[in-house]
Amino acid sequence: MDSILIALQASDLATLMRQSTFLTPFLSVLHLLATLGFFAAVAAMNARLLSNPVIDEARDLLGRIRPIAITCFLTQISTGLAIIAPDAASFAQNQMFRLKVIAIALALANILMVEISIGTSERISGAARAALIISLGTWIAAATAGQLMAFF
Repeated sequence: MDSILIALQASDLATLMRQSTFLTPFLSVLHLLATLGFFAAVAAMNARLLSNPVIDEARDLLGRIRPIAITCFLTQISTGLAIIAPDAASFAQNQMFRLKVIAIALALANILMVEISIGTSERISGAARAALIISLGTWIAAATAGQLMAFF
């Protein structure tokens, strides 16, 4: 991860971010809004699946909300990388940054587990229900670690 962060800090994006007065605050707000949108979408999908275990009844809602969640997630990744770019190498030692990356990796693995669990099933299994609950916790952990990066 260190070499990726060093390359990011040496990139044209990092130079642009260092030279701009307004880009960092703008992207910070966009990052926050994407985080809120993403969490709302994930919470809505998870709540729907947890409240009614019949998957076919939830597929339409999931199909409409999933693109919003994906767009918000990609916005978070791109704005987050841009925000840290000017000083990216220092984040390699930041424990909260490492925790955020781990939480995101766990959350993405959890999504895969949920998708496999529900697959072509007609009802939500106990394992899928547990994964849906864990999902909210891992995304909250990632967002919390992101906010704490400035302090640790």
